Amino acid sequence: QVTLTWSAVDGADSYNLYWSTTAAVTKETGTKITGVTSPYAHTGLANGSTYYYVVTAVGGGGEGKASNVATVTLAPAAPAAPTVAAGLGETTVTWATTAGATSYNLYWSTSAGVTPATGTKIEAAVSPYVHTGLTPGLAYYYVVTGVNAGGEGAASAEGTVTLAPASPAIVSAVSGDHQVTVDFLNVVGATSYNLYWSNTAGVTKATGTKIENVTAPYAHTGLTNGTTYYYVATAVG
Repeated sequence: QVTLTWSAVDGADSYNLYWSTTAAVTKETGTKITGVTSPYAHTGLANGSTYYYVVTAVGGGGEGKASNVATVTLAPAAPAAPTVAAGLGETTVTWATTAGATSYNLYWSTSAGVTPATGTKIEAAVSPYVHTGLTPGLAYYYVVTGVNAGGEGAASAEGTVTLAPASPAIVSAVSGDHQVTVDFLNVVGATSYNLYWSNTAGVTKATGTKIENVTAPYAHTGLTNGTTYYYVATAVG
């Protein structure tokens, strides 16, 4: 909506308001609203659009000349909820354009229910926006707002994603009789751990034999004495 205010004039019994979405609105080209009083709330308008107004005074001698043109642009409507994709220590936030927006602000938090009041603001963000320097294993929450000459519009619904955990550090691999005890450090956001092993150096997830859902320290048994074993661990979240 738009709220219009004007000064009273002598001899006026009532006022007419004319409006348009086209500049240089006149009594002849505008849509007429009769018998208005100041302040007048013009409702049912489109967020992000620009509106033009003139007002006339009506008295015993008829309707007077139109006022100067008043112009106002409504802030954009709330965008749809952003889509958030996880990367390695970063997120990619994507959102659709909303009518009338000339730029966008992005707000983020590691707590659910983020708003422009509670989130950290990234001004003039462009979709897709890559948000870097984040902590693996944590959940990130985002809302986006549209901005134009009328100000900042309402926030979108929330988008969220949880980053994969960081790599655990293996702190020891201790040999025993037909076994190796592998110990590693827990990482933020991990709900379980996988261990990969091989008799060949340079073991990876692709080349190693996988042992799922291990806990540290993990005793890998049934091994061959005198043989070398190589290990990597991953965190799952």
